Order: sequence, then structure tokens, then C-alpha cells
Amino acid sequence: MTATAKTTTRDTRRKPARKEAPANVTPSPTTDLAPINSADSAHATPILEGSKVTSAPLVSLRASPLNPRKAFEPGSIAELAESILHKGLMQNLVVRRGDQPNTYEVIAGGRRLKALTLLADAGRIPPLFDVPVRLAALTDLEALQLATAENVERRSMSPLEEADAFLGMVTLGATPEDIALKFGFGQKTVEQRLLLARDLGEEARGLLDAGEISLGNAQIIAHTKGPMRRHLIGAALRGAKPEGLRTLIREGSFLVAHARFDVPSSGLEVVEDLFGEVPPRFADPGAALALQLDWVNARADKLRARGKHHFVEVETSQSAHGSALSAGWPDYTAHSGYRDLQGTVFKVSTVTGEVRENSGVVRKADEAARERAESAARKAATASEATGSSGGAIRKSGWIDGHAARAASLRTALVGDHKRGVALTLLGMLGGSASKLRVDWSSVEVLDVPAVRERLQALDERLGGLLGVKQPGDRYARCPVQGDRFSGNWRDRDSREFAFYTALMTLELGELLDLQGILTACTLANWNIYQPEGPVAEFVTRLGHDVQARPALRLTDAHLKAYTRDRLIELAGDAGLDHEGMAKLGTSKLIREAILAHADALFEQGYVPAIARFPEALPPLLAAEAAPVIASDEDGEGDEDPGEDDTGTED
Repeated sequence: MTATAKTTTRDTRRKPARKEAPANVTPSPTTDLAPINSADSAHATPILEGSKVTSAPLVSLRASPLNPRKAFEPGSIAELAESILHKGLMQNLVVRRGDQPNTYEVIAGGRRLKALTLLADAGRIPPLFDVPVRLAALTDLEALQLATAENVERRSMSPLEEADAFLGMVTLGATPEDIALKFGFGQKTVEQRLLLARDLGEEARGLLDAGEISLGNAQIIAHTKGPMRRHLIGAALRGAKPEGLRTLIREGSFLVAHARFDVPSSGLEVVEDLFGEVPPRFADPGAALALQLDWVNARADKLRARGKHHFVEVETSQSAHGSALSAGWPDYTAHSGYRDLQGTVFKVSTVTGEVRENSGVVRKADEAARERAESAARKAATASEATGSSGGAIRKSGWIDGHAARAASLRTALVGDHKRGVALTLLGMLGGSASKLRVDWSSVEVLDVPAVRERLQALDERLGGLLGVKQPGDRYARCPVQGDRFSGNWRDRDSREFAFYTALMTLELGELLDLQGILTACTLANWNIYQPEGPVAEFVTRLGHDVQARPALRLTDAHLKAYTRDRLIELAGDAGLDHEGMAKLGTSKLIREAILAHADALFEQGYVPAIARFPEALPPLLAAEAAPVIASDEDGEGDEDPGEDDTGTED
């Protein structure tokens, strides 16, 4: 879990100096300190115990290199100089003896020293101007602490100046806990400032000082180095926020959270952020990736040894995004019906080390090869050995005629069969998609069945025309009755539906069952108009034999035009005509004319071309075979193959 760093916002407005009585100072030629008769400041801190208030000539004062504040605004120095000139020096400077004789190092009061020096350089005060000072014996650490405390109190230091000051104190022996207690900061803030001082780097320091990147961004950048640091600096300059930089680190680093191998025993160095700015990551991502790939390959070998998968592959990706680790387009699909072709693909990001195990996927190349093989097998199964013609030689319109003949025979056989009508309605309500059985008119193919239309017209007369039976040739006659009678204005829909219900209740039970069975039958034996040459569904085949459906298809010129010459000769032989004689005819047109000469007689005899017949009867099913199959995992690792649940449906 990534914790958001707390950033302390400091008021950088300059506060007015604390008012004190002006000191009566006059130029003095002496270079040694003479005591001034004034009481010690009530605000003196313990660090100044034993110090004394006196005066020193301006020329003897030197700015301390320990002063953490490096940047001074020239305009504010000039304003302070004018104030000192007209009102006097309101507060003394804190000094310690300098390295050179008769010199003093200014520990607190750097801005006042600059203002006095500006006045002296302009000739507005003499170089020997007496400056009130407090002389104290201070160590370097005490001097740095005092200078920092004054600037912190005045809110005049930038975060980076505070950081450098705190690092100086640590170098001189202070601890982060000492600094936090002395200056009223949280220890986390002190630690963050120390990180800035140590690790921010010159480029980012300059950008932070110039206000081109924020303190929050600088704290994130300080955790990085090399190409990642340059990447983050560029993002910060483009306006990225701290959370955005954290995301870049997560997406561009091998995170410990992504490791599948045993991290403690690996011996790899882990970079951890004590402040929760960024998640733990490996210092050597290359070594971590090698161990990660070793783990993935061992896992893949284990799955291959089980023999449950058609294939197990390991692939790498240079993307840092998790979405790129899914085994999808263009090489794989997770939506194939070929369960025996399913396998597992491990995708490993070489950037973040993240591993994605994609189960139940199928190679698109394998799927395409299987489809080609099945298509070839279907064509071979419908081809004639006598002529060697191809099963695909019959045009689409011929196949549609065949399907329509079978469907019409089924629908006619179910008129008045109440028991089967109710059974099929229940099957449709329970989701019997294998037969494409639906009480849904949106996908029903237009098919006029005289027996259906005649019975519906009779029932419609009993209902006073409420059904709205459609006439033959109606291009929108998917539903044989007015199926959208309850659409339109929804405000009176309830009343219209209840009126229809009231009318239905005037029918006898047998008539209601008759209507139910007819409407159910009209949804039966649909076919795919885009690929009508596909095999007849097993359910439809079994149902056709169960109801003893007798398809009828009169041979017409329009239907025969769907056949090639070889297939016309086959049909003639199948119908018992002189196909050898027809084979000697020169064109398909002549063969069609020869067949059509016998069309009426063939229809009267009940001849049905092969394209419209139901396939041979299938072996009977036991009741137990209708029960759902529940898969089990013998080795108890059910989560290994989530794609092997039996949820598919036969089309």
C-alpha cells in the first residue's frame, strides 16, 4: 500500500521584525568589544546562555558560511536598509569570534548585515558604524542550529535550504529526532528534507529552486536515479502531479509485489521507501527478471506435464501496462468453441515483472485450421462418389429451399400436437438453444405453412380478429400473427394487454393449447441464412424423426438453377431418372429441362431431394444423458484451468 507523503506548506511572506527600543549606537574607532549596559533579551534561548550584549564595528563583521539561507531578494534588502537608516537597528546580531583577529562571524542576522553593508557601500553610514551584537561561544552545530532556528521562525527559508541545514546538523552529530524536537517539525518531514539534500541531484535542485517543479514532485524524484530520474523530471516539467510520478515508477520498475519467486532467499537488494512514496522495488531489475522467468518456465513445465492443455506457452512483453499481458488479439482468442484446442499463455512484462496467466485461450491459427478441416469434411460428406463433385457446388438458394422444406414439415406435424407444443415451450423457456428453439420472433425466418395459417385464421375468427393473421407473401411475416400489438404508446399498454387476456379466456383449453403449440412451432427449426449449407442440428434431426415429419419440395427451375451440372446429374440419379442419358446432354439448361419434365410426377410420388431430407436417424438417448455434466479436478487444483467449465452450447 502506498502512503501519500505529507508535505508541510510554509508561509514565505516576510514577517516584520520584533520591535525593540532603538539602540543608541555611534561610530567608534575601537575594534574590540565594549560591553553595552542593556539587559539580556527576554527571548534568549538556552543555546545563548553565557553570551553578552555589546557592539562591534561593521567592518569587523563577516557573514557565516553556516547560514542555511543562501538566496536574498535584493528589493527586500534595500527596504530593510532604508528602515535601519531612518528608524535604527531594532534587533541585535548574534556573532561568534571569527578565524581572523578582530573579526566576528554573524550567526543570526544575515539580512541585517547585508542591509548595513549596502548602506556603508553607498556612503550613507561609516564603515566603523557600531552594530549591536550578542557575542556567544558556539560550536559549529550550535551555530547552524541557531541560524536555522531564526530563519525557520521567520519562515524565510525554502524547503531545500531547510534540507541542507538539517543535513549539515546531521553531519555535525545531530540526529533526525533531535532536529525534529528542536525545530517543531515532524520526524517524517525531517527525514524527507534529508532525502532531498542527499539525493535530489543538481538538475532537480535547480528546478525546485526556480519553482519549475513542486516540492511533492521533488520528493518523488529524490527516490530515483539514472534514466528513471530523467523520465520523472521530464514528466514533472510537463505538469505531472506527484501521484502521476508514483504511477510512472510503479509502471517502470520491477516491483517486489510482482515477484513470484522467493524474495528473501533470492539475495536481491530491495529498495524500500520509508515514507511510502513509492512501493518497494528491486535495485537490480535484470536479475529479478531472470528469476521471474525461471519461475514462470517451471510453472509452464508443470502444466505441460499434466497433459490437460493443448499448449502452454511463455511470452514476454515490453509493455508496462497490465492490459498488454492478456493473451488476445491478434494471436489468441478466449471465445472459441473448440475446447480441445484450449491452452494457457503466460505473459511476462520485462519492465515491471508482472505475470499474467491466461487460461482457456485458443490459438487463432489452430482455430482457423480446425474450421478449414471441418468445412472440408462437410463438403466431402455431401459429395457424390459417382461424379466426384464438391458438396459446395450447390448454391446458397438451394440449401435454403432444403431447410425450408424440412422446417415446414416439422411445423405442420406439430399443429394440434398439444403435448409436444407444451414440452417444446417449456424447453424454450429453459434455454434450449441447441435446437435454436425460441419464443422470440426477432430471428424467425419467413416461412408460410398452410396448415399453420389455416388453423390460426380459425382461432382468429373466435377472437374477433385480435390475432391479426398475416397473409402469404407478407415480407414482414416473421411472426404469423401481429406480434407488435402491444408496442407503441406505453401509457395504455396494460389496458390493451388485459383486454387481449380477457379475449383469450373465452377460448377453450384445447384451443389455448393449440395456439400455444402453433406459435411455439413457428419458432422451430430456424436456420442460419448466411451459412445455410451447415449441417442440420442434432436436436432438429431427432425431432424430425420423432414427429415423423415428411418434408415436401417441388422441383422448380428456380431451385434447380442452384445446382451445378454434376449435381443435376446426381439429383436425376437419386430420383430414379435416366441420369446416364442426361449426362450426355451438353448444358445444365438442357438437363434442368429434362428433370422438370418429371417434376409433377415426382412430387405426387412424394420424392424429396436429398438437400431437403432429414439426416439418417441417430441412436436413441438415455434419460441420464440429458443431465448436466459437472467437471471435477482430480488433483484438487480447480483454479488451474478456469476455462474448462462445461458452459458451452451446441449451435
